[in-house]
Amino acid sequence: MKKRLILFLIIFILTSCHKPSNNKLYSLKDAYDSEIITKNDLKDIAYYLNDDSMPIYPDELDVLTEKEIKISRLNLLKSLKDQKGKLINQDATINDITIHKYFGVYNDAYAVIIHDNYTGYGQAVTTITVGGIDLTHPDGNLIVIWYNK
Repeated sequence: MKKRLILFLIIFILTSCHKPSNNKLYSLKDAYDSEIITKNDLKDIAYYLNDDSMPIYPDELDVLTEKEIKISRLNLLKSLKDQKGKLINQDATINDITIHKYFGVYNDAYAVIIHDNYTGYGQAVTTITVGGIDLTHPDGNLIVIWYNK
């Protein structure tokens, strides 16, 4: 019981002191073109994505980083406007966002597939080529990079 209380207090203090995030979400291509991730990083990400028989996956994403990534996605959702310039997702909350899959961290750049309740995702298998590396996604929800700088 005492350990749970201490853990709760630590999480409360860390989240209470939360500063607005300047972290950004990037497409794989934009992250590669901006040299946030390397060709070797892309190879690792493709290996995790394309090989279902992979015996070892990256460590799990820690709770605080997961929250930061969700906040970045939430900020993006809430900034989207319709054709008339009206904000369209003002009711979105962090609970509407999930990290569907985690592919590892590469020099403070986290590779994830994010799902939210406001975005439509195509059902067709989607292959993108970045830096000469093919990444085949099972649907239209593509890997994004959250860069922690």
